[in-house]
Amino acid sequence: MGNLIILRSSFIDTLASIGLKNAQSYPDQDVMIRLSMAKLLVQELQKRIDSIESHTDADTEHHFIM
Repeated sequence: MGNLIILRSSFIDTLASIGLKNAQSYPDQDVMIRLSMAKLLVQELQKRIDSIESHTDADTEHHFIM
């Protein structure tokens, strides 16, 4: 169990309505992934953050990690 990570996410669609009290809420999700995949995801997120902050994001082709 030590090599697995549980990611818990929540989502509220604030763009589908006016005001937070009318926003549609979706069920929480729990996703279990390997520690090695979690590390790859963190590295990829950091690359995306760096490219956005350096304003080079538009010139980058995006690939998804599967």
